[in-house]
Amino acid sequence: MTDDKQKWSYLAGILDGEGYIGASINMQYDAEMKKRYRKSDLQVVIVNTSLLLMKWLIINFGGVYYTRKLSEQSMTWRDTYSWRPKGKTNKVTVLLGTLPYLLIKREQAKLGLEFLRLEGFCPDARIEVAERLYELNDSKGPRAKYRRGVSVTTNTLDTSSGVKIESDLTGDRESALPVMAVA
Repeated sequence: MTDDKQKWSYLAGILDGEGYIGASINMQYDAEMKKRYRKSDLQVVIVNTSLLLMKWLIINFGGVYYTRKLSEQSMTWRDTYSWRPKGKTNKVTVLLGTLPYLLIKREQAKLGLEFLRLEGFCPDARIEVAERLYELNDSKGPRAKYRRGVSVTTNTLDTSSGVKIESDLTGDRESALPVMAVA
């Protein structure tokens, strides 16, 4: 993996905007012991439609990417790619390398590191950390204001061309810099 700080900060920006740091909890069955148990795994994923980005991630940070081909019926959607670091050591390296630069997913990265340090020990503690990650990633969680929400709708389609609609979202006009148009 690279030790270039610019590349780590770029990866952090991509992870903040296009990434996911979360844990999955699945029920498994051990046939030998004839017993069900909960298994948890940390996921660090970046999903994007750029193959160039996936190749850049592999060259600089290792890992693998998977392709999701879309059917011909969905002509407006492009194929997507999912990049993932492979193995515990690489996940730790990615989380530690991006942590100083993360803005939105900083808490998820900290919990991800905590989760990985518990591997093999305290399965109940890992489940608790996984549930805290789920709460952070949930749209109703404490950081919901940082996630994509419902788009604002306007009534501009139903108005005549002579009607001017002013936005209520003008902000602090007194402190804004004046905008000058040069012809």
